[in-house]
This record gives sequence, structure tokens and C-alpha cells, in this order.
Amino acid sequence: MTGRRSLRWVAAGLIGLSSPVWLNAMAAAAEIALWGGLHHEGRLVGLYEFRDGRLSLRPGASFTGLLRQVSVNELGFRGVAPQAEAPEHGLRVWASGGGTAFDIFASSDAAAWPHQLQLQLAERTGRPVEVVNAGIPGEVIEGSIDDYRRLAPGLGMDWWVVYHGPNDLRTVLFMGRPPSPERRLPDYAIVRLWSRLRPPVRPASWPDRRLTGRELDELKRRLDRLAQAARETNARVVLATHAHRGQDGAVGDEAWEQMKEASQLLQMSPEAVIDAFAQYNALVVERCRAERWVCVDVRAGVGTDSGSWGDAIHFADAGSARAAQVIAEAIADAS
Repeated sequence: MTGRRSLRWVAAGLIGLSSPVWLNAMAAAAEIALWGGLHHEGRLVGLYEFRDGRLSLRPGASFTGLLRQVSVNELGFRGVAPQAEAPEHGLRVWASGGGTAFDIFASSDAAAWPHQLQLQLAERTGRPVEVVNAGIPGEVIEGSIDDYRRLAPGLGMDWWVVYHGPNDLRTVLFMGRPPSPERRLPDYAIVRLWSRLRPPVRPASWPDRRLTGRELDELKRRLDRLAQAARETNARVVLATHAHRGQDGAVGDEAWEQMKEASQLLQMSPEAVIDAFAQYNALVVERCRAERWVCVDVRAGVGTDSGSWGDAIHFADAGSARAAQVIAEAIADAS
């Protein structure tokens, strides 16, 4: 009887461990171990706060997991804040953008390309360098302008690096129509973990649309406002083309495999997404020439090798290092 009773207890325990409650608890533990915290609606809980009507990073937030380390300084940006006094003969750089400047796939604050830029620029110039990673996931050009105007002039910035693209493309594409509603899955840890492991599913069809003249005009207006802010603050601007994993001319399954995350973001065919980035980058080059800004072709500098990419538009650590290298070369040459 004792043996049978023990077997029943073991069986009951195994059944309990395989129950949805236990599975979700184990998935939550895995989420914390891997990323340093739980997620809600795609965001780390505790990393963000609403400030002045905008979603911003919460000063003092800190997360350390096996795959990611993220900390937020007192200014509300990723990594270490600049010193109170600028270093003698030093360089200070303000790096603006969305999640691709924040560098969401970077394994740590130090691996993100703005910090790598700091290291590489110091090596190239022989000067003390401080780079503020002012990238905020989801941010558009207008929000970065607000942050620069509010904080950067008081810190004595020498350069303003602007690396935007995906979020502005998304917002102009949906000016006249709301994005298709996403199919919401239950917000349980086990579902979140499964969603990360499951590759995106290609929709049966999306309208094979391209950027319209109206949408391109809006992108130009946003760059106009950037130029106006640069003139008002006497900023020396480095404007970068936006890199992505898609190869020029890729079509069909090849294009989908390279650009699936960006295709979902913009709700366009992957071929149309590659074309949209090309059109945006052409505007960047045109504006650099008109304003006599330093233009950095990060798109060409990083390339499309899969080892550089965490997904279609966000760098892996190798891509972050390469992006920092091409930006550092441009600033060093112009300093």
C-alpha cells in the first residue's frame, strides 16, 4: 500500500506541475531570468512611465537578465548620464532615436551602439567622450526634438546624432487610416514566452501599397522641423540613414524572412517595406546636402549579414559595433 500511495503522490505532483498555473509560473520565472523582469503589452514592466503626456523611460529603472541588461539614468535615458561638468577638451554627443537608437537587442548598456560610439570616438580622437543614449522605444522625430531642446543645450553638446526611421514611417503610413487591429493573445507569461519563440506568421494578404506623395511630404516636414531645431540650438547634426536586414531587390520568401518584423510593424509587403526605407533614406541624404550636415550611411555601413541583426531593424551586438564604427569615423573626420 505504501508503494502505491507514493506512486499516487508522484502522479499527482506531475499533474500539478503540468497544470496551466504551474506552467505560467515557470514561464514567468524564465522571463525574469532571461530579461530581468516581466512584460506587459510588449514592454518591460517598470521600465516606462508617462511623463508630460509621453511614454518615457523611468529614471532609476534597472533590469538584469541572462539575455539583456538595461539601466536608466537620472535624465531618463539608457546607460550612464554625463558628468556634471564637461571634461576638458572632451566631446559630448547626443544620440536621438527610437528603439533602434535605444538598441533593444543590445545585450547590455555597454553593448548598445551609442556607448560603443563613445568608446570608438575616444579611441579615434584621443579625447574624453561622453555619449548620451537618448533613444526611447516608439519615439518619433518630433519627440526627439523636444528632448534635445529641453536638455541638450544645458549639457554643452558638440554633436547631435539623429537615427530615426521605423516609427516615423509607421505614423505617416497610418495618418489617414488606423492600423489593422492586432489579434490580442491572453497576457500570460507562458503565452508571451511562446510568442517570442514562434516566428511571425505571414498574413494571407496585405495591400501592396507604397508610400504616397502625401506621406513623403509629411516625412519632409518632420525633417524641416529637425532643421529648424538645429538652427535654433546651434546644433551640429549627424543625420544617419536607417539600416535594415533586407537586401535590395529581395522578393517573395527571401524578402519576408529578412523583413518580417518590419513588415508586421508597417503592415506592408516586405518588398514595399524595403522600398519605403529606401525612400526615407533618400530624403535623409537630400536633407544632409541641403543643410550641410554630416551624413552617415549606416544602412551601407552595417549591411545585411544576418549576424548583425536581432530582427529586421534592430541590431545584434555585432551590428551595434559596426554602426558605432561608421558614425565614429564620420564625426572624427568632421571634428
